[in-house]
This record gives sequence, C-alpha cells and structure tokens, in this order.
Amino acid sequence: MENSVLARELSVPGQNRTFEDKLNHDFKLICQGRSSLYGLLSRLFEREMDIETLEHLVCASKKESDGHASQLLPGSFLKQVEVKGLPNILKELGVEYTGLFLGSNRSRQVFPYESVYTSDEHLLMQDSRDKVVALYYAEQLDIKESFRLPEDHIACELAYMAHLNQLAAGAIKRDIVADSIAKQQNFLSQHILVWVPAFCADLSKATNSDFYSWIADLTRDFVESETETLLQLSTNLNELSARPV
Repeated sequence: MENSVLARELSVPGQNRTFEDKLNHDFKLICQGRSSLYGLLSRLFEREMDIETLEHLVCASKKESDGHASQLLPGSFLKQVEVKGLPNILKELGVEYTGLFLGSNRSRQVFPYESVYTSDEHLLMQDSRDKVVALYYAEQLDIKESFRLPEDHIACELAYMAHLNQLAAGAIKRDIVADSIAKQQNFLSQHILVWVPAFCADLSKATNSDFYSWIADLTRDFVESETETLLQLSTNLNELSARPV
C-alpha cells in the first residue's frame, strides 16, 4: 500500500472508538508498514544478500494481493531468477555488492555515507556523522554495536527511521506519536533528503544489476515521498485528536 493511501486511512473516522482506539489501530498499521520498508532497505544496504532474504523477496513478489501480482521485485530480475536459479543469482549479487560498496571494483564504487556527500572534502567520519550519533544516543540506540558501520551509513540512518516508526506503532498516547513524527520530519529534512537521493542516482549509474537498480529507485522514491506522508500524518493526527468520540 502506498504512503498516500496509508495516510488517508487515518482520516476515516470509526464508530464508537475512543481516541486511543483510533490512534492505536490506524497509526499502528501505518507506522508498522513504514517501519518494515525502512527496515528492509536498511538490511539490503547493510551487507551482502543472503539466501533467506532473497527467497523472501522472490516469494513476496510472486504472491497475489487482491487478485493482482504485487511485483515487489522487477519482472526482469524475476525472469533471471527463473533462468539461473537462486544460488547463482545469490553469487552474482554478492559480487555486485562487494564491487559497489566494498571497493572490489573501484571504477564502479559508490559511498553510502552521509559525510561523503555533505563534507567539503568528501571524507568519512565528518560532522554529519557526529550529528546523527547524537540523535541515536538520545534514543538510546547502540547503532555502532548493531551494525559495526560508520553511523552515517545509509543502513544506519534508515534503521533509525524504522526505530522511530516502531515507537509510534507501539504508542497509545498522542504526544508520543507526535514526538515520533516530529523527529522523523527533522531527520528526513536535515539528513536523509540532503544526500540519499544523490547517492541513489550514483548507485543507479554505477550498477549493472537489475536488483540494485531497483533498490536505488525504490529508496529514492520512498524517501522523496516521505515529506508529504509525514505532513499528512501530522495533520491527520491533529484532526483526529480534535474529533469528538
């Protein structure tokens, strides 16, 4: 379900439901869905593909929802899976990942770090990294231990957004949800949108893989849609709290 549709769901009043009931049901569904997508993208950027994740994505793409194929993965990639088989595709994706992100092919290497895109010298571990570390610390998130990557790696930043959505999904009070939305809006505008679209454009140019080209497009489209989605959620939250129950 697309973000705009998710946001509109919240505006539909339920009968005989308290504010807490509406908040728990509607926001939980929306935030869980967004958290899942952020979490998936984080995982795909964090490390090479594994067979379990690949099988899950392929199966999910072949399932039918409301009579229509979901087509999570691009059709061209699914055809490659049918022809070559999952084990061979997994090997190819591993080679592509190391070439793109780990420097085994420097002519096509891309750098999934905010500091590289925002610092004057295009170096790692710069001011952007320090700023996101402070935000993680405030949320008591041990990103360094969980990922063992520089904290401004795209996987870490997407995981932070997944975390904020999980907090909102588990909340039953308006102020907790509002705080999560405000933090997401801030992080999106001051960090993710500052560099992730440009990184995705670089990834699209560098990769020879339909899979990583799809990841680049999906990530860019998703984060660029988030400004409107979060604005809708904030507006709907205010309207919902003002309604009589």
